Amino acid sequence: MPREAPEGKTILVVDDEPEIVELLARALEPEGFRLLKAYDGDGALQAAISERPDLILLDWMLPGMSGLEVCRRLRAAADPQIRDVPVVLITARTTTQDMAEGFAAGATDYLTKPFTLAHVRFRTRSWLLRAEQSAP
Repeated sequence: MPREAPEGKTILVVDDEPEIVELLARALEPEGFRLLKAYDGDGALQAAISERPDLILLDWMLPGMSGLEVCRRLRAAADPQIRDVPVVLITARTTTQDMAEGFAAGATDYLTKPFTLAHVRFRTRSWLLRAEQSAP
């Protein structure tokens, strides 16, 4: 199966643990994505609004505004490019109730910690391809 080229695709990676951000960056940079990084909810929301990424990998537990609140605010945006961006929650919270709360906040999908880098690369391409296919 041919790999889809990620040319021009921007991914916002948000986690309050710099080690996780760097781990995700090491997994995705070789794939050719343009990466943006944020370490708290306010920074994530500002980067999403100003940079309009194609995908957001968003930690749930962030200082200040939580990842869930960031997701809710993105989904409430008037601009469809911001409102419809795929948001993948990255978290160690794995109960059925946690997942239901994440999806209720508007998350596109859920990636649980710990994760493998190969899984992140594969799923990132899938999320971007799905978003591309559902665009008007």
